[in-house]
Amino acid sequence: MPLQKELIFIDGVDKTDEILFSSYHDNKCVIIYKNTKKEYSYSRNRVKIVKSATYDKEPNNVFTYLTRIAETIGLKTEQGNNILQSSYERISFIPKDCILACYLKGVIPLPNNNHQPIQIFPFGFNISQKDAVNNAFSYPLSVIEGPPGTGKTQTILNIIANAVINGQRVAIVSSNNSATKNVYEKLEKNGINFIAALLGNSENKKEFIESQINIPDLSAYSLSDSEKKKAKENLQSLFTNLTENLYKKNEVALLKQELDQIETEYQHHQYIRDRDTVHSSIFKQKITAEDLLSLWASIENQALKFKDFNFLKRMLFRVKYGIKGKLFYTYSFDKMIFLCQSKYYLTKIHELQKKIINIESLLTDFSFDSKMKDYTELSMLLLKAELYKKYVRGGEEAICNKRFA
Repeated sequence: MPLQKELIFIDGVDKTDEILFSSYHDNKCVIIYKNTKKEYSYSRNRVKIVKSATYDKEPNNVFTYLTRIAETIGLKTEQGNNILQSSYERISFIPKDCILACYLKGVIPLPNNNHQPIQIFPFGFNISQKDAVNNAFSYPLSVIEGPPGTGKTQTILNIIANAVINGQRVAIVSSNNSATKNVYEKLEKNGINFIAALLGNSENKKEFIESQINIPDLSAYSLSDSEKKKAKENLQSLFTNLTENLYKKNEVALLKQELDQIETEYQHHQYIRDRDTVHSSIFKQKITAEDLLSLWASIENQALKFKDFNFLKRMLFRVKYGIKGKLFYTYSFDKMIFLCQSKYYLTKIHELQKKIINIESLLTDFSFDSKMKDYTELSMLLLKAELYKKYVRGGEEAICNKRFA
């Protein structure tokens, strides 16, 4: 099928195949129809001409090149049909604002600046999943990747839920049936599998046609405007609190990672040096790891100059780090550095452990798991209320149409 270079809509109706010629003149659009060969004049606001991405030479050349590659190397069925070539042949028009157009032109797609941040996650969320769902609705193309068990299916389910709420349709495709079936089973577990259909191969299509079921009774999911308003307010409050605490959970994970690295460094530090008692009296009682790191760097800089610390430096060290007397300055620079290192590691380990305990205590007080359960149930309630509105209050439609919500 040859690619169309433009589509012509008159009063919102596609008239492309009926039109022989079109041209704008001032505030009018002149149309010549194929059957009559007569000119008709329309006001400019009644006619919309949509140009194809292949209207320009360069993207058209790229598409032609890809089509010829498909003809040459495309995977073939047992009957000898070229699958990839057939896919290209079915493309008749490429809108300028679609993702394929961006690819053909070699440009990065622009985000949707009108997108409102998503707050409904019926299948739960963490920070990366929240960002992934928002990116999916903000950009024409987004990639979600991660090893097994990182929540990709959970993210897909939340995308489906929000697409349904927005009145959109979703196609879930995969190179194998088990991946799409996994998504379907999760919808089924939550009693909303009636919005989906397993298609793909001929066996799935046959099973779908033969196993049509009635939409379940959704009357229990009906919410009045006041109930829906209250539910959304509670949801927003929970969402805000959960998000804040998810950042705390991430912070704990990072702190534990840092603690593990510091402990490993300290063990190595003790291993390669003779054990030496850290004289706690050398430093002020509440000295921080950051101050010790600063002192460590100052001593290294002084060592590079091969000069002892002068009176002014010693006074500064006394005030800032609590170093008193002359004993510390009788040590070699290596010994001074070693004492700073030992004290730094012990102090840093203590600080990290204290931070972890404090944050974990806040998370325990918050009852995170219980709050997330309340949140997901409330999100699912609002999703099902939208399904009630769509399938029951919206009037009876063909079951097949409803399946592709």
